[in-house]
Amino acid sequence: MSGPRPFRFAGRLPASKSILNRLLVIASHAAPGTFRVRGDSDADDVRLLRGGLAALAAGRPADCGAAGTVLRFLALRASRLPGRHRLTGTPRLLARPLAPLLALLRDLGARAEIAAGDPPALVIGSNGIWELSQPIVVDRSQSSQFASAALLSAWSLPAPLTLRLTGAPVSEAYLAMTLALVRNAGLRVDVSGEVLTVAPSAAVQPGEPCAEIDLGAAFAVAAAAAVAGEAELEPFPAPSLQPDRVFVDILAAMGVPLEHMPAKLVVRRAGALRPVDWNLRDSPDLFPVLAVLAALADGTSRLLGAPHLGLKESDRLARSAALVAALGRTFEPRHDGLVIHGQGWQRHERTIPFDPDQDHRLAMAAGVALKAGFDVRVTDPAVVSKSFPDFWAAIGEAP
Repeated sequence: MSGPRPFRFAGRLPASKSILNRLLVIASHAAPGTFRVRGDSDADDVRLLRGGLAALAAGRPADCGAAGTVLRFLALRASRLPGRHRLTGTPRLLARPLAPLLALLRDLGARAEIAAGDPPALVIGSNGIWELSQPIVVDRSQSSQFASAALLSAWSLPAPLTLRLTGAPVSEAYLAMTLALVRNAGLRVDVSGEVLTVAPSAAVQPGEPCAEIDLGAAFAVAAAAAVAGEAELEPFPAPSLQPDRVFVDILAAMGVPLEHMPAKLVVRRAGALRPVDWNLRDSPDLFPVLAVLAALADGTSRLLGAPHLGLKESDRLARSAALVAALGRTFEPRHDGLVIHGQGWQRHERTIPFDPDQDHRLAMAAGVALKAGFDVRVTDPAVVSKSFPDFWAAIGEAP
């Protein structure tokens, strides 16, 4: 029976696309040359966001590809520009839940509609001036990005903006990230319970903010190390604005050997993985890779708290369950996660064809299973380009 496929990683990881894309939107509101963003990534989401901002500034259609974050951030940015704006994307992107986004745009005074076509598009008409006379209700039950998108484009307003958040919160830590970044850039935001109030007349302050490394990408590499080798992750941010920073605590709880150094984290293969009970409400992007680690643990893990997994690039909950089953493990589905019955390092010899369903996180999860010794054949390995194009090279595989 085949065993783990050893590797050692000591390279550089891309900048966090979550931080980088927020900083790029802020920079688009700044005086030219005064707000220089340091750090870079060749992830599709960053490339699309950069291109989309340039397209909006030039009055051209902006391509959002399959990126929900890009669509949401660009939609609110477009509403601050006079004219008619067309944001195109894949059919799956434009079929994702958009009601909260359309309602937000309309409440701010923009006209917004989905236009059929090849490709389909979100079409926004605006005079560039938000309607600020009433509190704006923002549904946060599906994503925190609607509120984040509004905050990122709330510069130089003629009057205060009041956002009233409704619905059960999900991914709150990402909204906290947005608040930290806009405040650091000069936006004055008061938070009182469920109400956010943005002061008027705020200008982006000159600066050179730096986007730290992407901890979602770091977790995928660290998980591969936990099952097969060693990884040196640097410069490792501590503390970090990214909610995915919790992966360090998760790995420690699972018994993975970790070594903390100044600005560096070393992860080594575990002799055995312990099961965990973890609430992933604020870090749902960790779910697919963590589900594979749970399948390899000695005992039952409970990965819960993330009902919004079904609204990601794919039905991330269902596809993670399919991968766990393909590894020969049993599980119990929950509306907000999975209870996974791990069987340690036990492996089977069967070839596992796995379709990540256009989801980069699922492809990376399959890559971790590959490193653990399973014969996984990913049908669309290039999908990792959404966030970490060099993933396969990083773990030493060419699936």
